Amino acid sequence: MPFERIESWTKGWRGFLSLFFLVLCAWFPTLHGGVNSVDSNWLVRDNPLLNLETQLHTVELLNTIFLDLSLDTRLVLGAEYLPIRDLSVWLDFRLFGDNYHLHHLVNLLWYSLSVAGVFVLCGRFFGEGVIAWFTTCLFAVHPTHVESVAWLASRKDLLGFALLIAAFLYFLSTRHRGSLIKMALFIPAITLASIWSKNTSVILPGILAVSSVLFLKANLRDLRWWLSWVPLGVVALATTALSTSLGGRVGIYAAPRAEGLFEAISLQGALLSHYLQKLFLPIELAPFYSEPQAFSMGAIIGIILGCALVFSAISLRKRSPVFTLGVTILLLGLLPVSMLVPLQNLVADRYLLIPSLGFCLMLGATIQNLSSSFPKAGPTACTVTLLLFTIQTHTQSTLWRDEGALWTHNIDVQPQVQRGWTLLAKNQEANGDVDAAIETLSLGLDSNPEGAGLLQSRGAIYINIGQLDMAESDLRLALSIEPWRREAAHNLATVLMKTNRFPEAVSIARKLVETHPQYPRARNTYGAILLNVGDLTEAEAQLLIAESMIWKDAEVACNLGSIGWLRAQGAGEDQAQRTQGEEMAKEWWEECLLRDPKMEYAARGLDALSNLGQ
Repeated sequence: MPFERIESWTKGWRGFLSLFFLVLCAWFPTLHGGVNSVDSNWLVRDNPLLNLETQLHTVELLNTIFLDLSLDTRLVLGAEYLPIRDLSVWLDFRLFGDNYHLHHLVNLLWYSLSVAGVFVLCGRFFGEGVIAWFTTCLFAVHPTHVESVAWLASRKDLLGFALLIAAFLYFLSTRHRGSLIKMALFIPAITLASIWSKNTSVILPGILAVSSVLFLKANLRDLRWWLSWVPLGVVALATTALSTSLGGRVGIYAAPRAEGLFEAISLQGALLSHYLQKLFLPIELAPFYSEPQAFSMGAIIGIILGCALVFSAISLRKRSPVFTLGVTILLLGLLPVSMLVPLQNLVADRYLLIPSLGFCLMLGATIQNLSSSFPKAGPTACTVTLLLFTIQTHTQSTLWRDEGALWTHNIDVQPQVQRGWTLLAKNQEANGDVDAAIETLSLGLDSNPEGAGLLQSRGAIYINIGQLDMAESDLRLALSIEPWRREAAHNLATVLMKTNRFPEAVSIARKLVETHPQYPRARNTYGAILLNVGDLTEAEAQLLIAESMIWKDAEVACNLGSIGWLRAQGAGEDQAQRTQGEEMAKEWWEECLLRDPKMEYAARGLDALSNLGQ
């Protein structure tokens, strides 16, 4: 055999041990005590429901995670319904506190379990030996997985994939025995847990159905076979309906990117071309990419490759069923992140975790079919590929330890993507180097003169350092380029309020809440502006809406307290109204200080109330 020299190290416990060593070499840099600020602060470190500061008892928390579908709760929990992911993060804090070395270790453990499951799966398809081992190694060290493993906010991807593999293995080991109770209960339960970890796992029933036809010789004319899929179909449809409905409520979807069917197909081709390139040649990886363009050469290549993959899968379904399954997993895995779903972030490496399994199975099947034809070149090519992938994964993982290095790398490989520049500037500002942050954004504007996002970010920095005229200039220019930018409109309204230009501030803030009704910061700022112009009734209405949308926000509570104070001051001789206003001010200012003891305005307000009572 071409791989006979290493055959003994690829079977049984030795195979698992060698895999563990390879995973450790590639992924060791992910074990550190840092937290990437993008989403990890929101979803993990500073999440008031899941972190150490939560005041909910266990039963109350479980009820909130699993049963509370209110808007404010869902916005706190990632604007999604993923209770298994939320439970996993909560358990991390209960077990490890804020020791983020161990949080990262849990990520790596979930990934390692997935790799072990893939090894067992490949053994089922290829038989124990070097082909199964190499296919698993290729998956284990694939550089596109770095974002999923190194990023704490991506715990959902790891959980969802591990449970998907568990369901897949359980299906293959039991379905051929004709156990309908397992198809009706256990596999749907594992599938539900997988989907409740990551919504993209909704494709699992499709993978299992194709596997049933390819490997378990399912009789498609047997009505019982079709009926056995009803429980899984119910799970898939119900969870899809829930996530779609919730996504619409929280505003997670973007506007459609394509006008008409042909442009949508072209964009999908460009997406497929990008993803296939990253799977075959994973270089210049980045957290953020520019979106592929329709009617481009990449789009044409993607459409041709997509058609070729489908044709190959159908043609080889009997001669190489593993290859056909690989194509199925690849294409189905990309379906939830395709043009069918208008996601705000269209391209990301983490979307490739499930599709990469299909890619590796395709490659493993190809190696198995061609290994005897290339007895010397085959093992050499496999070894070199694994070595290069391991080095690339190790290097890429190291970048995720340092945000400054990560965003600098994003700028180097994707200079046209504004978010790399804005996040580097944000990191520099957080480290106290405001001048460097402004210079970074200015350099970004040199490369992207129409960069509304860069202008928006620079305007926010100018607000923070009190240069309101510079902030206003940048924000107005950003809105002239991209009028839909809600943060720029919000910050401009804030500048106008700070400079006592209330009529225009009211106009901009009112339009903002009408255009983005689920934007809680806009509601709070609009309420604050109305408070300043004396419209206390509408101000209270806006602030209460913000209160229902933001989980225990101190600024909202402080503003509501100010409404009570102003009502008390304007009560004149009406003692009942004065008392009611003072009680409202006291209640909300005390709540404000509970949420953030550093809110000096609320403390001064309570002191003023105390002096009135003396």
